[in-house]
Amino acid sequence: MVDVADPTTLTVHLAHDVRSKLSEIAVEMHSAEDTLAAEAIAAYVEAYNWQIAEIRSALGEAERGDYASDSDVAGVFAKWTR
Repeated sequence: MVDVADPTTLTVHLAHDVRSKLSEIAVEMHSAEDTLAAEAIAAYVEAYNWQIAEIRSALGEAERGDYASDSDVAGVFAKWTR
């Protein structure tokens, strides 16, 4: 559920078919369209922020040289292709 303790407004332009599908989902879930849209945006932001954090972490590891060697990769590949 989206925290609406301190809400703010955002206007979003949707394709007609997306709006229609959102309306259908809202009816099926007995929920308001704006609530579903807010939940979807919150989930997207959470997932995107997680991805960015993981990418930054991996880049840091690569910059430190903390990655698998050629022999490590070959060993894993051999293990899974037998």
